Amino acid sequence: MKKYILSILFIVGIITVSNSQNLKKNLDLEVGKPINLKATKAYLNVIEGENGTFYAVNYTPREIKHGIQILEFDRNMNETKRSNIDLKFNKDELSVREVFFNTDRITLILSSEYKKGESVEVSAYNIDPSSLKPISSPKLLLQFVSESRFANWSSLQTMFSRDMSKILLFRNDKAGKKEKTTYTINVFDASDNFSPIREQSYQSNEIDKLEDIANVKVNNEGGVYLMAQIFNEKRKTIVDGKVNYKFKLKEFSKEGKSMNSVDLDLGDEFITQISIAINQNDDIVCTGFYSSKTSFGIKGCFYKLLDHKSKTLIKESKKEFSLDFITSEMSEKAAKKVKKKKAKGKSVELASFQLRDIVLDEDVGVIQVAERYYVRSHTYTDANGVSHTYYTYHYDDIIVISISPEGEIEWARKIQKRQSSRSPNSFMSYHLSIQGDKLYFFFNGNAESLLPNKKKSHYWSTGKKAAGIIVEVNEEGYMKKDIFYDYAGHRAFALIGRTVDFDDELIFMSQVKKEIKFMKLKFKD
Repeated sequence: MKKYILSILFIVGIITVSNSQNLKKNLDLEVGKPINLKATKAYLNVIEGENGTFYAVNYTPREIKHGIQILEFDRNMNETKRSNIDLKFNKDELSVREVFFNTDRITLILSSEYKKGESVEVSAYNIDPSSLKPISSPKLLLQFVSESRFANWSSLQTMFSRDMSKILLFRNDKAGKKEKTTYTINVFDASDNFSPIREQSYQSNEIDKLEDIANVKVNNEGGVYLMAQIFNEKRKTIVDGKVNYKFKLKEFSKEGKSMNSVDLDLGDEFITQISIAINQNDDIVCTGFYSSKTSFGIKGCFYKLLDHKSKTLIKESKKEFSLDFITSEMSEKAAKKVKKKKAKGKSVELASFQLRDIVLDEDVGVIQVAERYYVRSHTYTDANGVSHTYYTYHYDDIIVISISPEGEIEWARKIQKRQSSRSPNSFMSYHLSIQGDKLYFFFNGNAESLLPNKKKSHYWSTGKKAAGIIVEVNEEGYMKKDIFYDYAGHRAFALIGRTVDFDDELIFMSQVKKEIKFMKLKFKD
């Protein structure tokens, strides 16, 4: 089967994840030697190269104008070469937006800072992998003046097509009160030295910040789609107990500056989250969650498939989460509370889940993955009477939903996970890998969570009980769970957000204090 991950109930048969099920017997774990790299005050990224090589890109954000460091490694995690590259730009403040292996070269997409009244430059910088030296001077892709006082770094987004041949730079010049937002797209051919394909601008019909762009996608031919959330009145999700917004799928026309659009709705239910993807036929996959109670909870999931030419509906389905599914992986106390609420005739829903991945499978259909994510603020007063506020970022349970090629929602599973941190970082969340006909989820957890008869999932921490957790999900939704590394045995923590995914093995960057190593996890035949 050929699957693609795109970086996006009903009477559910519940199959819980049991405690440790000896997945280790199918895995080999090897920890490499320490690497001469800074673990603090630097940004590290890893990307896959050719012939089993991979690269680490190292730079300090505030000093990126002074250069970056690129290191090459073989599949045995041995460093084979490194290079320091001077970035010769006129702008003092630069950001790295993307790092990827582009056909036969390493490419960095760089931009200057996005500030009101100043020129913003976006450039492609190509590195020769054989020498780790620049192939040529940076190629300027975009240059524009930021005119809106609402603009910021996130106002410029970078997306790739399914086959990685097209790259889209999407500008969203956010509007103020009684102003209209302008959207601009620039599409380039990444396989042809970033030759320009399309440049178009479109002014929204909405004013007063009444339109948000939830998703942007570009297909293999350079076609661009926007998923817009449009508010009817004030920027509120609920007004007088009714939903105050709708979703529209918009397509930049190939000629002129018009915008084709189609409404997306679920009748009596309303969409709370929606994500789009482009399948192998260039048709548009729309999937997400819905609610009948509040715009914050999720009652069930839905699926729509639209023809890429006519935008007419090909398939659709909608299923409600069962009570058993909602309470699965909950503590006994929490589940009892939810069931009591349901018995009183009140609506019960899941909260705070965010769509993360959509896996497109040419044979099986679509896999939708969501993660429970929320931020909490904490305020305290010190001994001097001064108030302080800090935030904790929570990355909890994962939901996996399977949708058949016929568009029917087959099963949904919940993977228990508890993570929190004072800031978003590479220890948090999960990594999804596809090996044959199985999905594998990797995340940092607590070894005690896998002990027999443990109903409570312990929060991950960097203590002695820290462990890397692997969860296997097969095509029927059956799951197994185990530990793939433990801190006590390996004296290292996996940086889940910095992972290279080869066909039969994964390489995680790992860290202990200021020391960087790699972990190689190989799937046995």
